[in-house]
Amino acid sequence: MKIMAMLKERTQHIQASTDELMKRWELRFSKVSKPSSIPFSTIPLNQGNDRSAPLNNEHIQPLANTIEKPYELYSRLKAKVGQEIHVGDWHTVTQECIDEFSKVTGDTQWIHIDKVRASQESPFKSTIAHGLLVLSLLPKLRALEIYSETHYPEARFIVNKGLKKVRFLAPVKPDQEICSRTKLRSVTPHKRGVDIEEEVIIEIKDEKHRACYVVLSLRLYI
Repeated sequence: MKIMAMLKERTQHIQASTDELMKRWELRFSKVSKPSSIPFSTIPLNQGNDRSAPLNNEHIQPLANTIEKPYELYSRLKAKVGQEIHVGDWHTVTQECIDEFSKVTGDTQWIHIDKVRASQESPFKSTIAHGLLVLSLLPKLRALEIYSETHYPEARFIVNKGLKKVRFLAPVKPDQEICSRTKLRSVTPHKRGVDIEEEVIIEIKDEKHRACYVVLSLRLYI
């Protein structure tokens, strides 16, 4: 009972923090975006304490962008939560790719690289790709640069925060084709941008079983 109470309290605290951040965003955004009746002034570096020079629009634009971009990004993404936002192209996993991954990672188990033994002893009757190899192909499967520019053009860069609920559901054999399907799971405002979670499924062409399921936790820096 104590654990449940602690979890409930923690959840309420996180929600309160998120609501407070949104209120600050909205307040700051409204102050910047709405015209003020009070004339602005600035202190040019070359005019000492002379406060008579009017404020040029170019001085307030960076502040407006700093607030407007994450607010607009959050609002746009919030409307897409629960929707599938990307389906990737098919990509062939080759034995050469599997062999190279084995060399780089040191995982040279025979089920990945020994075709003869795998055909005789493995329950899969073939070599198979490493689960971590399939997972590491996500940037390629999602065409990451184009994907980012399409869905998150305001973001200067994206950082992986972690992976949740990773499940390898079926083996991927050499020369099979895989693709990814991405659904937006959640959006949370952050002082430096926006935190999102994406639910990704990796499918195998002409197979009823999926290869992998994972939830990506990302931070978009504005």
